[in-house]
Amino acid sequence: MDGLLVKTLAIYALAAVVAFVVAIVIKGIVRLLQAIEGSSASATPPETMRPELADLPPAIPPEHIAAIGAAVHAMMGTYRIIHIEDQHRRSAWIESGRLAHHRSHASQQHHKH
Repeated sequence: MDGLLVKTLAIYALAAVVAFVVAIVIKGIVRLLQAIEGSSASATPPETMRPELADLPPAIPPEHIAAIGAAVHAMMGTYRIIHIEDQHRRSAWIESGRLAHHRSHASQQHHKH
């Protein structure tokens, strides 16, 4: 039994030493990267660019938002629209993830207790 305890403590100590060494190596890498990045960065911060009004996308007219809300209500019942934007701006990967997330909530039955 004493041999098992000594072996267990030795393995624990070895794991602690390895974790400590890895932490020091990671800290050294971070400092090295910060030093490299700091030397290549300019001393003056870049100017903040403000988009011109022509660069901004046109706002969605309130009539369109009302029509979208009415269509959602007709198809799905009471529902809260959180965000409306052009379809071509989102990737299919993001859309499929959101759809899977929404479907996971739709299959649950919510009961008030």
